[in-house]
Amino acid sequence: MDLVSAFVRTEHMTDAQVVTAVTDRLGQAMAAFLMDGQLLASSGRFGSRWDSAEPVVESLRAAHTAALMVDAPDDPLFVRSWMAAPNAALDGVTPAQAIRERRINAVLDAAMDPAMERGAA
Repeated sequence: MDLVSAFVRTEHMTDAQVVTAVTDRLGQAMAAFLMDGQLLASSGRFGSRWDSAEPVVESLRAAHTAALMVDAPDDPLFVRSWMAAPNAALDGVTPAQAIRERRINAVLDAAMDPAMERGAA
């Protein structure tokens, strides 16, 4: 999926839907890692744009967008592997770690061509 489509799809989801989608797609351990042990506020009052959202919501929305971009229907584990594998485009850190470091644009740039990373493996 292209960046714009993935971004729009993620932006139209509630915070609860994003948490569920990230947990379903990436697993509980990766979701917890991305949330950095933080709990979501129950008020649901977060900004709709990433630059105004709470950091934990921003991280989950970025992870969801990247996951949509690198999704491989023929390989359901590829997204989890991509998120957890060191990535040359991210100076050798994993996309998940880069998201925690708030390097979201770099992760989305790396997600634009997962075939390159898949071929390099």
